[in-house]
Amino acid sequence: MAAVYGWLRAPTVMPYAAAAGAALGSWVLVGVPLVLALALAAAFAWKPRPLLAFAVFAAFAGFFGARALDGLADPPEGPVEGWVTLLDDPRPLGTSGVRVTVRHAGARLEARAYGAVAGRLDDALTGERVELWGTARPATSDWHRWRHVAATVTVDRVGARVEAAPVAAFTNRVRRLLEAGAVSLPRDSRAMFAGMVYGDDRGQSPRLYDDFRAAGLGHLLVVSGQNVAFVLALASPLVTRARPGVRLVVLLALLGVFALLTRFEPSVLRAAAMAGVAVTSAALGRPETGRRTLAWAVAGVLVADPFLVRVLAFQLSVCATCGLLWITPALAEMLPGPRPLRLAAATTAGAQLAVMPLLVAVFGTVPLASLPANVAAGPATAPVMMWGLTGGVAAGAFGGPVAWLIHRPTALLLWWVRAVAAARITDGS
Repeated sequence: MAAVYGWLRAPTVMPYAAAAGAALGSWVLVGVPLVLALALAAAFAWKPRPLLAFAVFAAFAGFFGARALDGLADPPEGPVEGWVTLLDDPRPLGTSGVRVTVRHAGARLEARAYGAVAGRLDDALTGERVELWGTARPATSDWHRWRHVAATVTVDRVGARVEAAPVAAFTNRVRRLLEAGAVSLPRDSRAMFAGMVYGDDRGQSPRLYDDFRAAGLGHLLVVSGQNVAFVLALASPLVTRARPGVRLVVLLALLGVFALLTRFEPSVLRAAAMAGVAVTSAALGRPETGRRTLAWAVAGVLVADPFLVRVLAFQLSVCATCGLLWITPALAEMLPGPRPLRLAAATTAGAQLAVMPLLVAVFGTVPLASLPANVAAGPATAPVMMWGLTGGVAAGAFGGPVAWLIHRPTALLLWWVRAVAAARITDGS
């Protein structure tokens, strides 16, 4: 008992206590008075202890989560008209509709439009403001609740549209450049490119999605933590000689812009938070280990948005990262064969073993093809992501034959990933 008590008091436990507290507070969502949360924070600042860290993060996650629930308690109902701000990109709805999350009068709503009205929204992007008229009904599903959506709006008419604020407008221009540069790719490859490089999965066909899902490669069709690592790898050499403070500001700003570019996908939020913790601790001269960095990142993200604890994409991202940090190193030492092959197999197996219980609980099964398919396809995905963010922009800027030439390596790599997904190499399909 004394050993357990001593372990709980150890400073090394601090980030894990904070993450556990944030997870508990986010799940329970008990409204803690702000004064109590601030008092706990003051006590923690005066005398840092793991149990106090647990209490502080649980209190703040509960406080912000309860406030978010209160914001959904009185949803708008009836006529809605005026200017709204798009909070994500319009997505297909059925055969002739689109849906998009918007902010109107301080509330998050899901706007749904059909036919010619949908055509007025289809090419809009996050951050743009649109004038619309429609009818609101309270949202009742958990899917909407955990995404802070209070009501759905059937849109009857769409009016004028204005550009987003400068930062959002910049990321929208980058996305449109990347999209324009990829027009020479085949349809499925173009959809894969959009999903892997900047998180736009709207153009993916049902067959493409089914093949990747059956092969255990579904995570490759969306942006992930790898993308954040590649962004830092591309940017770090450019700021190596800058002063630590300048380097920190530049890298944090870049992480924020990339998160906006990829529409704050849960896995990107987790990875961006981890990267932010890592670069900040390094700038302060106190670099953290990967495991502690993950714990601090989870704690911070869940306090910022407690509802994420119930979002499957966030759960899978955290579990996969735990597998990479705890399981992969042990497997890499145990497996036989050349080191590059051992690392590739251990990386895939570590992440897959960690997410397997969650996948079984949610979907009831895990694809048998997952491990060999990820080992086969994995080496091709990194170049697509890195080249997509660099050469892809140039392809969009020049267009025509230059874009076609720039994306020849992209086309070959995407063809290989698509072939692996279509083969379903171990399940006999």
